[in-house]
Amino acid sequence: MRSAPLLGLIASLTVWIAPAFADDGQTAAARAFLEDYLRSSVHIRSDGAASTDQKDARSKALLYQDYDFTGVPKAILGRYWDRATPEQQGRYLAMFEDYLVAGYGPTFDSVASHLKVTGAAPLGARMVVHTLDVTRPENSVPIDWVLVSADGQTWRIADVVVNGAGSVETMRQDFGGVLRANNGDIEALLSALRRRIDALRKVSS
Repeated sequence: MRSAPLLGLIASLTVWIAPAFADDGQTAAARAFLEDYLRSSVHIRSDGAASTDQKDARSKALLYQDYDFTGVPKAILGRYWDRATPEQQGRYLAMFEDYLVAGYGPTFDSVASHLKVTGAAPLGARMVVHTLDVTRPENSVPIDWVLVSADGQTWRIADVVVNGAGSVETMRQDFGGVLRANNGDIEALLSALRRRIDALRKVSS
C-alpha cells in the first residue's frame, strides 16, 4: 500500500449538483476555523517540553475535534464499508485515526507555521479555504482545505488539496488497491493499515 504525505491529498468526494449560497458570516467562520486549526497545530509541534507520544496524542485529539471522521473514512471505503461487519468498521475507524496522526500529523504540523490563509469561497454545500506557503512566495504551492458544516458555523476538515491532488482520493485509491488485490477482504486492509501505522511510528520515534 502506497503512503502519501498529508500534503499529497484530493479533490472532493461529492458531486455538487448546484452551487449553494454562503454568506459573509459563513465565509468568515470557515476562515477563522482554519486559522485556529493552523495555530493549534503549530503549538503542538513547537512544544519542546512534550514527548513525541504526547505530541501525537494532542494531534490526534485535534484531528478528532476538527476532522470529518463521520463522513470521510466511510467515503474512502465506498461500497466496501457496507461489506464490513460492525466490529470491523469499528476497528477501521480507530485505525484510520491512528493512520492520519502517524502518517500525516507530523508532516503537516511541521509546515503549518508557513501557511497563510488567503481566502475562502463556497463550493456547493462545502467551503474551500485557500492557503499559501509564505516561506516561498516566488514559488508557492496552493493548498486548499475543503470544509463541511452541518449548520454553516461549525466546520470540519473533509479534504486537503495540493495542486489538484487531494488526500481523500489518494487514500481511496490506496485502500481500494489493497482490497481489490485481496478480493475485498476487509481483514487484509486492516492488517495492511496496522503494519503501515507501526512503520510510521518507528520512523517518527
